[in-house]
Amino acid sequence: MNLRLFEGEGGAAAASTGSPAPAAEQMGENVQNTTGGTGEGEETVGQTPEERKAAYERFKEEYKDLYKNDVHEHINRRFKDEKKLQEQLDSYTPLMSVLGMRYGLQEPTVPNVMEAIDQDNSFWEEQALKENMTVDQLKHMRKLEADNQQLIDTVNRAQQIRQREDTYARWDREAELCKQRFPNFDMQIECQNPDFQRALGAGMSVETAYKAVHFDELTHGLMVQTEKDTKKKVADSIRSGGGRPTENGVGAGSANGTKVSAWDLSPEEFHKIMERAARGEKIMI
Repeated sequence: MNLRLFEGEGGAAAASTGSPAPAAEQMGENVQNTTGGTGEGEETVGQTPEERKAAYERFKEEYKDLYKNDVHEHINRRFKDEKKLQEQLDSYTPLMSVLGMRYGLQEPTVPNVMEAIDQDNSFWEEQALKENMTVDQLKHMRKLEADNQQLIDTVNRAQQIRQREDTYARWDREAELCKQRFPNFDMQIECQNPDFQRALGAGMSVETAYKAVHFDELTHGLMVQTEKDTKKKVADSIRSGGGRPTENGVGAGSANGTKVSAWDLSPEEFHKIMERAARGEKIMI
């Protein structure tokens, strides 16, 4: 995100009159390039300035509502940060006025107030007496403490930045793996979900957070897919069984299911059967 997108009077004025500022137009072109071309799928590579401008106008017209919401969102976020900063500065005004009157400063600013305090030995004498030091010694010690604290703060900020970058890099890797398992996953869309944001903030991986937020949807989809797979296996099994060759003696035309009448036997067959019966064999015809 370009933090200097709407910096200056030009951006705010353009937003208030309803016409996009040059920075806003540049943002639209960046969005256009990110999507791989214009709304009609045209490539921006090799286009003339007139063609690119026409394509950009078509893009704004086609996505007018999304473009307007995006611009307003950036403007509101910037004004919100500026308002918070201004409120913080306004809260310091009474303190600076009191210090200015205390040291006779016409325009009290942080540098000249700090200089006046440093030169005011009465400000340091009582504390120096408690610490059993001279005023100069106390000033020197306080300066060392301030420098040390500034160094600690700088190291902490650098560490926080590294941790944040490492976290973002890990999220990017996890998002790619999650996309492979769940094709409908979209990291940008999910990051707009407060529940997903809280899950990531709690230390969950991207995939775990996605499954936790969309548990019902994923469970339903898994049940549907399981049902489809089961039906397919049954159908394949039936087709496989129907195409099997008939084993010998199993089919409807086998000898096991055939009945022979004694009147259909030849004299030789009849005598053989009689001999078998004489030997005690039970003949089924």
